[in-house]
Amino acid sequence: MNSLSLDFSACRVLVIGDVILDKYYYGKVNRISPEAPVPVVKVTREKMSPGGSGNVVNNVSSLGAGAFHVSFTGKDENARILNQLLNKANVQNNFIEIENPTVTKIRVIGEHQQVVRLDFEEHFLMGDDAFKEIVQRIENINVKIDAVIISDYGKGLCSHKVCRYIIDKYRPLDIPVIIDPKGHNWDKYKNAEFITPNVRELGEVAGKEVSNNDHDIEKYGLEVMNRYSIKNLLVTRSDKGMSLITPDTAYHIPTDASEVYDVSGAGDTVVATLAAGLSAKLNMLDCVKLANRAAGIVVNKFGTASVDIEELAHSFRDGHEAKQLHINLLNRIADQLSMKEKKIVIVSGEYHSIDLQTVKFLREAKKKGDILIAGIENKDEKEASEISEILSGFEVVDYVIITGSYPLPDSIRKKAVLLNLN
Repeated sequence: MNSLSLDFSACRVLVIGDVILDKYYYGKVNRISPEAPVPVVKVTREKMSPGGSGNVVNNVSSLGAGAFHVSFTGKDENARILNQLLNKANVQNNFIEIENPTVTKIRVIGEHQQVVRLDFEEHFLMGDDAFKEIVQRIENINVKIDAVIISDYGKGLCSHKVCRYIIDKYRPLDIPVIIDPKGHNWDKYKNAEFITPNVRELGEVAGKEVSNNDHDIEKYGLEVMNRYSIKNLLVTRSDKGMSLITPDTAYHIPTDASEVYDVSGAGDTVVATLAAGLSAKLNMLDCVKLANRAAGIVVNKFGTASVDIEELAHSFRDGHEAKQLHINLLNRIADQLSMKEKKIVIVSGEYHSIDLQTVKFLREAKKKGDILIAGIENKDEKEASEISEILSGFEVVDYVIITGSYPLPDSIRKKAVLLNLN
């Protein structure tokens, strides 16, 4: 598997499931409340993200595939926000409005620690009219679908009737149905191509405590597969990576994560990447390794997040090349570093010659922060490329970006200490 094969632009993935609006309030904690023994969080920033099936389909779109989404929302402001977020992400959205409020989760984060989570939801009981509406929305999608994801968060959309309809519709067409499951009874998932439980979920459906070791994962994984006629099982195992179990063999794949800040939503990234890979007709084991790589990227981020195709392709670069960034990727990395309260220093200028004075300047610049980025403003592309190769070999330089005659975007400038080489 290499980055050259990462082109999902011709793929079309349908996601059906429970959509959630995730709201985050970030702030600083300086004191304990006089009203109760709880921290007071002074909010400095807020963020809203599509969660649940919304995060799955957002990941699909970020990977460059065509993303189609069917879900329920309430008739409220949070539904409007979700629709806006997903439309911005180029998702073909099909929201069915119901009387229940839009499922919403609010998380308050103080000094990188979650202080409290507030859930606003009411379980939806699927009726005949709602089922017919789902079927109609799916039938109205007028493009060929290459893979289907059922994102079951247990909020009511992924009923037995809905899951059976989807599996029975797409299985005869050789279109893989991938399920992120919920609950201890998988009758509704029978005959699925892929199910992606974590270790705890595998234990729930097996009715036993499953230890996070290869032997237990294989033993109980095969037992569950045989019981529900599942073709393949992909078990996500936190810091131990993933295990792909097929009727014939098992593959245990170590984690690709270098740092783990937040595992929330990592399962969404796994199913989205797996679906994109299968849609592109990649080898099944390569698809799983790719999903493992994507999960390793997303757990390095805070909150519900997606992995885009540039990040995934860049992750296959190593050595000096890994330091050389495209401007869009720099934006994402700068956001992540800011969330971790890392101080970024950018030294911009025309690096026509790398002499001792330049090296000393870079060393002193690094002392002013945690991350040093060299911004190359050289107009000549060949010269800029050569300078980039040289600078990326310096231990003191964390990243290199070629800006040429274009200034750094304000979105990056606001997050950094800016120094001029010239």
